[in-house]
Amino acid sequence: MHKLPKTLLTLVAVGMVSVVGLNLATSKTSLAIGRTSKTAFRSLFPGKDYIKSTAERLADLFRRRPGRGGSHGEFCSITPNPTNGHFRTSWSTQPLFAWRGDVVGLEVLDVAAGNTSIWTHQLTDAENRQQYAIYSGSNPLVRGERYKLIVEYRDPTRPNAPASKKDIRFEILRNAPTIDARLAEIGDPNTASDIVARQDMVLQRAEIFAEPGHSLWMDIMREVAPIDDRGAWSARVKTTMDEMCE
Repeated sequence: MHKLPKTLLTLVAVGMVSVVGLNLATSKTSLAIGRTSKTAFRSLFPGKDYIKSTAERLADLFRRRPGRGGSHGEFCSITPNPTNGHFRTSWSTQPLFAWRGDVVGLEVLDVAAGNTSIWTHQLTDAENRQQYAIYSGSNPLVRGERYKLIVEYRDPTRPNAPASKKDIRFEILRNAPTIDARLAEIGDPNTASDIVARQDMVLQRAEIFAEPGHSLWMDIMREVAPIDDRGAWSARVKTTMDEMCE
């Protein structure tokens, strides 16, 4: 019976190291690690570069959230948020509206046009389950303009009562050529070859929105929420949204 090499036995004993990439042609070996901590990694592989896993990067992103976000009561608006300015401005002209509660319908009013209604939307079953919807009006919203989101919702404790309404102001960011250029370099995550590549592109984009001076959390949530991997990513996004409304 052949004995296993000492190095292999060490990896088996640790049981937590997952080497995704190894480039022997360079002096800096790239290693993607699952659950191994930086400390354990560096003790096993001194001098090698530690690359955070997708789960670690997503958790780091959410830790940068300014304030709790979310309103409270039978309906909680996450984006836009009436009390947290970091959740009320969108780079995207087709923003994502996220909430917790029993929402019936959405409407967007153009404030500059005297609160003219420009979009009404009855939720689909999928939107009711995921508790977010993306603006899908015939025309994108206009940069630098202010809008009002009207949310029609029901109180679950009063099932026979008429629906209530709440209006929340938000705005579309003025021209941001630096953000535009950096996002263009990354590309469209929807063109990615697989879910892992898509998650990486989404995180690169979200990390730009999270930078000091930007802090565009409507856009961060718009990037991360639509990915449904039926696993850790979706669970983390759902938990974070729940926490914003606790």
